[in-house]
Amino acid sequence: MDNYATNAGGPLTHWVRTEPIRDRRRLHAFQEEFTQRVGGVHVEPVDGVPLAMAGGVTGLEDLMLGLGNTSPSLCIHPTTGGGEDHVMLTRWNQGQSTFTARGRQWDLADGDAVLNIPGQIATVAAHTSSQICMATLSRKRLAAMHIDVDAALLRPQRGNAAAAMLSGYVRLLHEQQGALATPPLQRAAALHVYDLVALVAGAPGDVAQLAHGRGVRAARLLAVKQDIENHFTNPALSAAMVAARQGITPRYLHMLLEQEGLSFSALVLERRLALAWRMLADPRLMVRPIGAIALDVGFNDLSYFNRSFRRRYGMTPSQTRSECAQARR
Repeated sequence: MDNYATNAGGPLTHWVRTEPIRDRRRLHAFQEEFTQRVGGVHVEPVDGVPLAMAGGVTGLEDLMLGLGNTSPSLCIHPTTGGGEDHVMLTRWNQGQSTFTARGRQWDLADGDAVLNIPGQIATVAAHTSSQICMATLSRKRLAAMHIDVDAALLRPQRGNAAAAMLSGYVRLLHEQQGALATPPLQRAAALHVYDLVALVAGAPGDVAQLAHGRGVRAARLLAVKQDIENHFTNPALSAAMVAARQGITPRYLHMLLEQEGLSFSALVLERRLALAWRMLADPRLMVRPIGAIALDVGFNDLSYFNRSFRRRYGMTPSQTRSECAQARR
């Protein structure tokens, strides 16, 4: 098993990755280490498919967030002491599984989510390669939000929008470690996770309204920022395109950004200019024409690129390239 950790100034994320395990001795060693790392859970390969797993777990205040992929497998969760203090929300992003707990069995597939108590015996049989998102939270803190935890337990939900948003939020928190770089950001992210889980668990009116205005908004804002990050080099990128991909209206997208003191056009421009500066400073790209770099980062108007670059950095692109070259000598 390959183990490594990252924190980028924020909470520590433990990453685990193993290539398909075909040797029985290696499998036993992996099973022992896996059991120690994930609270006694035992994992077995099924259907003769070599076991392969990859994922990460982040501790954040009083919760744990996990996102991982697994080959077809059987996970057995044992009974442990103290589990009643926490609840675990699991969402199947992809794959087909059978979940068994308290003598009952459910067939779960893409988009299904279920809330259960960690520390109580349960099994998850992944019949296909699967991606699973998990959040383990304080039961007391959820109850303080007026969530009827007992009523929400072991009631699988299909196509729950808040569960889908939670899964996307957890993924982005893992990918954007800077989003958890300071204690205030960490507290905010934890609060947003509780808001989203509360919505999945059936938050009552006032609580649901607050969670929508706080947790849902934060998750959507982070998703919008990541969408822009992924596509800002596309010259045709527009707020309407990003909004369509995120399932929101352009007006709502602009509102999300405005509440953070941002604008769509300024955010896209800043990302393009920052990339242009890095490319101009890169000695490997010294022979690449400045006009080509402008196109690479998403500008289709060279004069606008030059004006914007000079306004941002106080010098022209050619001056920037020249000064960076001199600094390397």
